[in-house]
Amino acid sequence: MLNAVDFSKWKNLSPKKEFVLRDKWLYTGNVSFLKGKPEAGKSLFAQQLITAVATGKPWLGERIKRIKTYGVFCEDSEEKLWTRQCAINRYYCLNMKFASLVNNVRLLSRVGKDNLLMVFDDKNVGHLTPYFEELLKDIRLFQPKLVVLDEVSDFFGGDENNSSHVKQFVQKCCAHIARKVNCAVLLCKHGLIETGVWRDTMKFHMYAYPDEEGSSYLVNYISRDSKQK
Repeated sequence: MLNAVDFSKWKNLSPKKEFVLRDKWLYTGNVSFLKGKPEAGKSLFAQQLITAVATGKPWLGERIKRIKTYGVFCEDSEEKLWTRQCAINRYYCLNMKFASLVNNVRLLSRVGKDNLLMVFDDKNVGHLTPYFEELLKDIRLFQPKLVVLDEVSDFFGGDENNSSHVKQFVQKCCAHIARKVNCAVLLCKHGLIETGVWRDTMKFHMYAYPDEEGSSYLVNYISRDSKQK
């Protein structure tokens, strides 16, 4: 049975979106993109964002509402996450026992494990994996408002140049998490600015670049239709 839109159930005001960040590039029920070269600082920025929104600290100059956060890091060992968290805590003057960190942050180190969330058959149809179901169950139990998935190649079992594969992964896997949990999903990926399938599939983007001194700064793409900010 096909379910058409029932206009009688619509109100005259547009439904409200819950933004994690006020600049409207990261909001619940949707998938956003963080991209940059290896070692550009994507994972650091992502973990700092997780910490900021969990503790109500500023991130890139913006004060953020305190919410629960969930991060899956496939390229970082627990020791690496720990070391990075110590540096972030020093920046924010936090203690590792700080209640908001303990209660609002859940980090997973998945180095060396099978992390594929979607695989594809010979007819180019995507199938969610048992690990996807396991991960979704754990995310739903924790009820975060922000989920970070780092890095795409660990989760995506398809062809990055196949638009059907990419769209199925984003819409039926990552966005499925966002809709089921009513959270924002931030997907991290290696590389420079996208001009193809990935950029066309996700509307909101942020890019990390190394500067001449080896540190990082960010260029924010508000949407796939806009110019760099």
